[in-house]
Amino acid sequence: MPMPPDRHDPFSRTELALLATLLLAFVPLVLTALHGSAELLDLLRSEEGPLERFAAFAWVAVAVAVLAFGGRSRHAVALALIALVFCLRELDLHKIVAGESFLKNAFYRDDAIAPADKLLGGLLATVTLGILLWGLAINGRAFWRGRLHRRAWGRIVVAGIVLLVLSKVFDRMPAVLAVDHGIVLDETVKRLVNLQEEWLECFVPVSLGVAAWWRARA
Repeated sequence: MPMPPDRHDPFSRTELALLATLLLAFVPLVLTALHGSAELLDLLRSEEGPLERFAAFAWVAVAVAVLAFGGRSRHAVALALIALVFCLRELDLHKIVAGESFLKNAFYRDDAIAPADKLLGGLLATVTLGILLWGLAINGRAFWRGRLHRRAWGRIVVAGIVLLVLSKVFDRMPAVLAVDHGIVLDETVKRLVNLQEEWLECFVPVSLGVAAWWRARA
């Protein structure tokens, strides 16, 4: 029986399983950062490595799941497009123009990049940003108005968004600390931060896929 909209769903076994998976993975990540071989660390942190490829595949699976369970509504299409944007990001296609990321300010300040490439990069960045803003706007509004954060699957979505942001913090943290604040992290800490980022990039789409499946059952 569905819960009334002003009530919170009880904490579920699915949420517990996802939380346990997230936390238990920390142990092998620490062991790998401390004792893993250079070859293993390079493989796990590589843009061509298995974690990056799994994350890309998982985002495609999220897009398929959203469309399969949500139909062709604008909300489902918007979410599927967002998932595909993140898939393309994992595949490094944001560097398809001049070999640099057109999503960064440095791309447009680099005198070595031709004006035509900067124009193309700007157009692609505008389309990408437009998809993200449109998708987040219409789905965020529906999510908030429906108080869907009170549903168990909605809590998974919120947690996934928080973890996605955290993964980007981990991604940029070593460079920002070193360049902007003169703080150079210990090599082991860098390894752990990098591995945690890669793990979260895999975990987030899986958890969102679970939320999409659960939403269809609700």
